[in-house]
Amino acid sequence: RITCIDNYTPIHMQDLLAQVARSRYFPKTLIRYENEIWVEFVDGDIVKKIDPLFIQQITAFYSSLYQCASALKSSENFLGSALIDLEFLMDMELLSEQEHEQLRHLLLKNAPEKVWVGLDYTDALLKNFVQEKDSNRLVAIDVESLQDKRLIGFGLAKAHTTWMTDQQFDQIIEDMRVNETPAFYDYYLFVLLCFRARWLKTVS
Repeated sequence: RITCIDNYTPIHMQDLLAQVARSRYFPKTLIRYENEIWVEFVDGDIVKKIDPLFIQQITAFYSSLYQCASALKSSENFLGSALIDLEFLMDMELLSEQEHEQLRHLLLKNAPEKVWVGLDYTDALLKNFVQEKDSNRLVAIDVESLQDKRLIGFGLAKAHTTWMTDQQFDQIIEDMRVNETPAFYDYYLFVLLCFRARWLKTVS
C-alpha cells in the first residue's frame, strides 16, 4: 500500500503502471482509493548478487522502459535545471568556484540540441529490485520511482554511480545499441552530469 499526500498522485501512478503493465516488470495495480494505491505483493528476494543474469535482466528492463513512449525533445529545460543545481552546490560550498566553472563548462560543451525524454525508473538501487521466487522474473518494486517526462538514462546513471561497474555499464550500452534503445548513450556524459548534480543536491 502506498499512501500519497494528494489524490492526484495515485491516479497518475496508476496510469504509468498501466502503460508498462504488459512488460510485467512492475507489480500489478490492485486498487486505488482516494490518496492510496495498492499493488500486488511480489514473492521473491531482493537482488543482492550482481551476476551476468542480473545484468541481462537490467538491460532488458531499461531497454523496454526506454522504448515505451519516448520522444526527442529540446535539452534546454534539462540543461537549465542542471546549471541551477551546480550553482546551488557552489553556494552550499560543496563545489569550489573552480570546480563549478569546470563542471559548468563540461555540461555546456556536452549538451546536445535534442534529448530523449520518456519513462524512467529513477531509484535504481539494488534494494528496489526483486527476483521472483520460482520464475526468477525481475520486478521493480518501488513503483513511486516509475516516472514520466524524464531525461532518459537517469535510472542507469544512478546505478552506474552507486553499484554498477564501468565494465557492466559498457556491456549494457553495447546490448542497447543492438536492440535499438533510444540513443541516450550518444550524449551519456550530459545525462550523467545532470544526474549527479541533482543527486548531490538532494543528498546534501
